[in-house]
Amino acid sequence: MSAPTTTTFAERFWSMSLRAQPADEDWEDANEDELDSFITAEQQIIPSIVSAIHSDDHRTRLIATIKIRRLLQRPPPSVGLQPVINSGLVPIVVEMLSSENTRFRAEAAWIVSNIASGTYEQTSTVVYAGAIPKLVALFPTDDTDIQETALWALGNIGGDCKQFRDMVVQAGGLKPPLDVLDAPKDYEEKLWNTASWVLSCYLTPRPGDELELEVTSQMIPVLTKFLRGTEEIGWDTIKYVVKALEEICANEAAAELTIKTGMLPRLLEFCTEGSPDLRYNAIRCVGQFTAGSEDSTDAAIEAGFLQVLKACIFHDLSTIRESACWAASNVAAGTLAQVHTLLDAGLLSILATVVRDKQEVLKPRNEATWALANLVNTAVDHPELINPLIEGGCIEALSDAMTFHYFNAQRLAVQSLQKILGIELRSQSKVIELLKAADGIARLRALRDGRYRNNRQSEVGRTAHEILKVHYPDFIKRARSLHLQNPITEQDGTFTPLTNTAKTIRNSGVMDPPIETTVVKELGSPSPQEQPVDENSEDSEFDEAELESFITTEQQIIPSIVNAIHSDDRHARLTATINIRRLLQKGPLHAGVQPVINSGLVPIVVEMLSSEDTKFRAEAAWIVSNIAAGTSEQTSTVVDAGAIPKLVAMFSQDEISIQDSALWALGNIGGDSARFRDMVVEAGGVKLALDVLDAPKNYKEKLWHTAPWVLSSYLTQRPGDELGLEVTSRIIPILTKFIHEPPTISWDTLGYAIKALDKICNDEAAAELTVATGILPRLVKLCTEGDFDLQESAILCVGQFVAGSEASTDATIEAGFLDVLKHCIGHQVARIREVACVAASNFARGSLTQVHALLDAGLLPVLVTVVRDRHELQRPRKEATWALADLANKALVDLELIDPLIEGGCIEAFSDAMTSEDDRTQSLAVQSLQKLLRIESRSQNKVLELLKAADGTARLRGVRDGRYRNNRGTDVGRTAHKILKDYYPDFSKRARV
Repeated sequence: MSAPTTTTFAERFWSMSLRAQPADEDWEDANEDELDSFITAEQQIIPSIVSAIHSDDHRTRLIATIKIRRLLQRPPPSVGLQPVINSGLVPIVVEMLSSENTRFRAEAAWIVSNIASGTYEQTSTVVYAGAIPKLVALFPTDDTDIQETALWALGNIGGDCKQFRDMVVQAGGLKPPLDVLDAPKDYEEKLWNTASWVLSCYLTPRPGDELELEVTSQMIPVLTKFLRGTEEIGWDTIKYVVKALEEICANEAAAELTIKTGMLPRLLEFCTEGSPDLRYNAIRCVGQFTAGSEDSTDAAIEAGFLQVLKACIFHDLSTIRESACWAASNVAAGTLAQVHTLLDAGLLSILATVVRDKQEVLKPRNEATWALANLVNTAVDHPELINPLIEGGCIEALSDAMTFHYFNAQRLAVQSLQKILGIELRSQSKVIELLKAADGIARLRALRDGRYRNNRQSEVGRTAHEILKVHYPDFIKRARSLHLQNPITEQDGTFTPLTNTAKTIRNSGVMDPPIETTVVKELGSPSPQEQPVDENSEDSEFDEAELESFITTEQQIIPSIVNAIHSDDRHARLTATINIRRLLQKGPLHAGVQPVINSGLVPIVVEMLSSEDTKFRAEAAWIVSNIAAGTSEQTSTVVDAGAIPKLVAMFSQDEISIQDSALWALGNIGGDSARFRDMVVEAGGVKLALDVLDAPKNYKEKLWHTAPWVLSSYLTQRPGDELGLEVTSRIIPILTKFIHEPPTISWDTLGYAIKALDKICNDEAAAELTVATGILPRLVKLCTEGDFDLQESAILCVGQFVAGSEASTDATIEAGFLDVLKHCIGHQVARIREVACVAASNFARGSLTQVHALLDAGLLPVLVTVVRDRHELQRPRKEATWALADLANKALVDLELIDPLIEGGCIEAFSDAMTSEDDRTQSLAVQSLQKLLRIESRSQNKVLELLKAADGTARLRGVRDGRYRNNRGTDVGRTAHKILKDYYPDFSKRARV
């Protein structure tokens, strides 16, 4: 669970700039333009300032220093940092920290603090110039401003990384903030806040690199003493002290030391007092005790924490509700006595209510699901808890949790239901009835078939299928499918969200391939010479300022344009229409769409689509297309004005730019929602795109590109609202023909055609129709041809068949897809490696014949290499781990697979996967090892030896104790502990996290 938004270092120094600055009376504050003039085009500080700061003249040097400070002080704060560094000014500024002149010390401390709020590389420049000991030495001064700035700079440095934090602590940087908090009355009030924030920075969570108990034990008595005497202290200061204490108490020994100070009752008061941030931090802090030892949890309960949680779960702020549910889940993971105390406090029904509340945001519901899942885990060993859980609404809540968009919540819900149903009691039939009445069967089927989340089924799908098979056999028919999660950004391994729609706005330049995204819709357009323009109004005359002047402060189009567009004079009307198009085309992204709507211009623009004047039709199509690229509400304005049939009718005209604009507008409308898509389909919008692809030589080349993109837009995946087979069966033969025998087209165009086919083949019946066309060999070949986007699209498309029926999977094997995957898993692009591993994992969960084909193709060692490569990005490693986990599952039913998995390096790979920062990768690795170790075979001892040799025992302990992931142990931790207890008893001492 993530903490609420806290102030960043940069934000803190920026807010601090409001206090009085040391300034030279002869040099007043510079305006924005003057500050900008201090930086050269080469990102250096101008020579006059650099020379002045090296001057021997006191006044010249001080003014130059003030200018540097003011440059860094104004927003955005990071603009001036690198130029100062590039100009070699850091050493001389750091040297000023030791100046005998108070004003130089003050200005230098400001500059150093601001540089230290930048990136690691920027912070390192002040560290290696010797700033830390000089800042520590500044603190004894009598000048409060300098004391505060020195503290602030030390907090920025110590909060950057473990290396710098340790350097600050070793240099004595811990003593100044502790001195302030130990004797606050000896210091000005402003230092209380800064000192508490600095300690919070030093304690920034870094899993495995926390401050040692030797250091934090010095902080605990000072912090707790400070919190007891808070009558005159602001909530903002207290929240940072409580935050610091929370980070300290993540260590179990430190938590026990804190409890001995008698601080718990005061912390509980903070849970319901003061600012929301303070309450949040206090709940998290006490929650650390409930996540610690049994004694710590008991102490929190005895202090009345459960009653406090009942109130906090109903708080107005979702972050406080979330943290309260998190703390309750820690108690629910405790001893049987602690669980009974939680039930007696009436928390079960409250947690079930949170899960079931559809108006609640997801994070509190997710944490409440964790709590219910922990209660179910305890009930497995103590069946007397089952009836209270049933009566408290647990079954209905877990049914609702299956529909969440959080993978962990879905997983917890399904696994908890399986555990409850697995307990042989008289209440089992009641659970089955309650789950069915709570729409549980439909939700289990949806999870199995991937309708709630855009990912492949994996463990959650298999568990849902198993529940259906055992307890609801009439609903057992299995469907396998492939859905990918968000793609990787190659540079840093972060995620780029997949689209929910496929809409684009059009602007100047040739038409760029539309990029799918949920955040910003990219722009594209016909070439400038094809744009309909008035001969007296050239594009070059319209700069951005003039375009912005078209919009009033009330977000309307200016009256002169509105009046002109209603004029009977053709020239005035056309010029006004061009102005609107240019505003939407060249102005700030989306800035003009709402003003056009607010001014009531949509109906008249839509009416122009039927104009006898070609120029009006072309301009209107442009405007409609860009409005339809906006929000659903904005798109609805053109739909409600009757645009769809007019756009379809426009395609019959010979003007290529009008045909293209009409297609593009229909793609934006059809890609917005299932309702609009169905309206476009009923009006004949699919036929237009299909006509182009069916006979491309009858149309201009630019339509070859737009048509497959439009089809891809219509096929945007909306779980439960996909285009029916009646429609897609008409698309398949034309699309496969276009892919198989394309005209001379770009890779982008072919990629959109394949993406459209990929979306169609998510339906198993459609996939089988596609296989029957004989397109598979062509698709497999494209997996290694063309540009990287095309290769990715081809792998994803063929992967749909692997995720389909056994016959479809066999067809891909016969087409040589396994050999292609072996090549793609070693590709230079991470995204291609990822999707290839996904496809491999679908093979691994196929029939035994298909699994043996995968092994015979030599894919096992390739997958193992991906998992064990520490330089590989997280996502490909995760998908490769999935594939190995699926192979381990198959070994449970075919013992002959055990030896090939061992010899192929699976055990060592799973050991490495336990150190992943990804929850699912860790979980898969630990669960797979447990499954392999449970198989009674001659190989069991070898598995034990290999795992131990691969540092597996230490890693199991790390997973159990939460050292690789900053979260509580939950199922993964318990599984790791059970492996240690059963197979490595010397390493099994339990620690609750």
